[in-house]
Amino acid sequence: MASTLDSKKRLALAIIDFLSTSLKDGTLTSEDAESIEIATSCIADTFHVDPTNQAHMKDAVGGQSPPFYLRRLRKAEGKVYRKYVRSKQCG
Repeated sequence: MASTLDSKKRLALAIIDFLSTSLKDGTLTSEDAESIEIATSCIADTFHVDPTNQAHMKDAVGGQSPPFYLRRLRKAEGKVYRKYVRSKQCG
């Protein structure tokens, strides 16, 4: 089944999940709750996503943990950086 969300919307939902998980697991304190709520609301509004839509959240995060997101981001950054370096060497 093809995803109904584009990659930017999936990333927005993954960020919302990361922030919510960080609040729940104690990475962030309860004092941060209001800020996290505002941040997640802003992200959802800006990218036109609904974090209460369980199907979309599952599509976005696929049951993965926040460290998984970070590994994927670092891997993607590495690819972009290597491509940039190659373009400068050849140009």
